[in-house]
Amino acid sequence: MDSSFFDSSKSGCSQISSSDKLYFQAYCQSDNLNLTSGKTVNKKTIGWVLASIDAAICVIYMIMLFLLRGLQKKAVYNLEDSLNSVDGYTLKISNLPSKNRSELKRELWKHFSEVQDRDEKKTYNVVDVQLAESNTSLQLKIKLAALRKKKVDLYKRFYKKFGNKVDSSKAKKLTYNDLKAMARQGSIRMLREFRAIRKVKEQQNKLKSQLKHENYSKKSQVLAAFVTFETKEQRDDAFTRFQKSPFARFCYNFCSCLYEKDINIFHGSYLKVKDAPAPNNILWANLDVTQLEKFLRRLVSWLITIGFWAISKIFLAKSTYL
Repeated sequence: MDSSFFDSSKSGCSQISSSDKLYFQAYCQSDNLNLTSGKTVNKKTIGWVLASIDAAICVIYMIMLFLLRGLQKKAVYNLEDSLNSVDGYTLKISNLPSKNRSELKRELWKHFSEVQDRDEKKTYNVVDVQLAESNTSLQLKIKLAALRKKKVDLYKRFYKKFGNKVDSSKAKKLTYNDLKAMARQGSIRMLREFRAIRKVKEQQNKLKSQLKHENYSKKSQVLAAFVTFETKEQRDDAFTRFQKSPFARFCYNFCSCLYEKDINIFHGSYLKVKDAPAPNNILWANLDVTQLEKFLRRLVSWLITIGFWAISKIFLAKSTYL
């Protein structure tokens, strides 16, 4: 194309424009979207509408989850009520005092066998009392046993590789200090093998320290007790008498003198009595999780859900052009 075409002051512009066919194409962007009916809608409005629909879907989904959870609990309760299982005869007792295990079991058996509720004395036939302790110490012992096995395997591998350098009189009683002395005077390979043994030994000492601290901590006390009655009628009657509202437990913490004759008082602790879950529904590893920890876990889950929803809404709201 002739460059003089874009300059109208030069001669020949009219002849060029009249003799050539010119085609122009342009892309236009608009803040509005034309509908088939002839109406126009702002694209930002469409973004907000889509974000609102997304929010409504999230809210409906959460409501459905709550409703489903309630219906599921009701169905499980009805099913368990119709079955003749051990949880139908058992109550779960928590908020127990720190006492010797055997003594605590004996005192609980006596406390629930003869109940002095105001002026009425009620007798129940208790057939079993089981105590549930923290699962943390058991997990530490399992890890400690695995480290002991690993340490024995490392000793065997060390002796297999460097057994010719071990004194025959100490071969059957090879100690950690013996290996340490050999590694200092031996080769780099021997030193590398000893470092693996030393690492396992350090892990063992750390776990032993944690186990010792766990045995003397508050979590080492009994977390819950499961009291089993002879009949369902006795269990239901005991549950009606011992079940108290959270407000009653709250008032006891501030003014215990008003609750001296309350049957829930047990060696200075106010017992919390609930329906016992089925044994196969109990996750024993989480039995020592506190209410605060449960609340924090749920809070983190909710924050993650709300965060994903907010991010999707922001992206939709910021998209001016579709």
